[in-house]
Amino acid sequence: MTLKLLGLEQVYALIKSACAAAGGQKAWARHYGLAPSSITEVLHGRRDPGPGLLRALGLQHVPRYAKVRIPNR
Repeated sequence: MTLKLLGLEQVYALIKSACAAAGGQKAWARHYGLAPSSITEVLHGRRDPGPGLLRALGLQHVPRYAKVRIPNR
């Protein structure tokens, strides 16, 4: 199985799309048992998407690492 990694902006777009399809942030939040204010906080960058919000979107947080070159000292 291949994972498709998304950036935070893509996650925001998924949240906005899901909310629009449900008739608004409050309706979408209620449907998934989330606090509407938490969705607003995430969309304004004041908090990261939590497990419940990610689960509602069918997503999971996956940490990533990148190899970097360390300059000689």
